[in-house]
Amino acid sequence: MQPSSHRQAATAATGLYELPSLARSRRTLSPRTGYAVAALVVGLGLFASVTPSPLYRTYSVLWHFSPLTLTLIYATYAFGVLASLLLAGGVSDDVGRRPVLLAALGALMASSLLFIVAGSAAWLFVARGLQGLATGAA
Repeated sequence: MQPSSHRQAATAATGLYELPSLARSRRTLSPRTGYAVAALVVGLGLFASVTPSPLYRTYSVLWHFSPLTLTLIYATYAFGVLASLLLAGGVSDDVGRRPVLLAALGALMASSLLFIVAGSAAWLFVARGLQGLATGAA
């Protein structure tokens, strides 16, 4: 007996009607394509996290901040990643992985824009923290 005929027999035996499914069908990627997209997103996130690093020496000369400040800018990223890993997992379980991933990619773009328009070390802290949060969520 096939699953659909088994279901019909079960509903006929009980006298109940089977309601159509209200869940929307969603397009999905093949496993190979999904893996490639996931790898691309992770690679993009990691690339975005190291791209501004060579500029920090230029920023420190330009804005006259100390090596300690530079170390703290790097540490801000690590704290952002840690906070995101602890918090975003629960959020992605509640709202889904796709919305969290899209928000993380948007935040990575925003952090890149913050690096472009940064005018002081304070903006580097903000951009690096946002970058850490986004990378951890992705």
